[in-house]
Amino acid sequence: MFKQAVQSRAVKKVPAGGAMWRLRSLVAMGHSNLRMARALGVHKDVVNRLVAGEVEFVSDRRSRDVRYLWEAWWDKRPPERNHHERIAASKARHKAKARKWPTPVNLDEDHLDEVGYRPTAHWHPATGAGIADDYPPGVRQVAALWRFVSWAWTRNARQLSSLCRRSSTSWRSTGATPAGAIRSRCAISCRREGSDYAPQKGVPAVRAPR
Repeated sequence: MFKQAVQSRAVKKVPAGGAMWRLRSLVAMGHSNLRMARALGVHKDVVNRLVAGEVEFVSDRRSRDVRYLWEAWWDKRPPERNHHERIAASKARHKAKARKWPTPVNLDEDHLDEVGYRPTAHWHPATGAGIADDYPPGVRQVAALWRFVSWAWTRNARQLSSLCRRSSTSWRSTGATPAGAIRSRCAISCRREGSDYAPQKGVPAVRAPR
């Protein structure tokens, strides 16, 4: 039953339009596809295809991760600490300008996730309210935790209960799914311990939000 719950949650699909326009609007601010991919903890090709509009549906998890990133960066421009970062930001802005992609402030959040949504505004230069972090708190960590949950379940379900015990919770007593218990408690426990998460040798460590 728990395995079915995890699997059904992992394959849930939603229209990709909202994620596509959120990422495009970040490009308009100067964030390159590579920069966004690194922040999300995914391969660059994943972001490339989303931004290009080549994906019709995305997982609910990926859509949520993109939303987290967008909420963290919507009013921020990328850092331009060196020649490479300045070139990447300039190319991103020129790309958005050529394709008339609007900046985040010109997206209609009430209709952004509706199928077929298209912004009425086009690209305008924007400086934002500051400089964006490379890895916004909670964005990449949430994606990494979920990947670990999927990894652990397919190999050894006992690791899930072990992880829950370490985070001072029991998904059996709360009635939550293993994934839900880990996502809600794991980061809190890691923050208290100030440590990385690697329950077993061979499991990639995940740094919790500080």
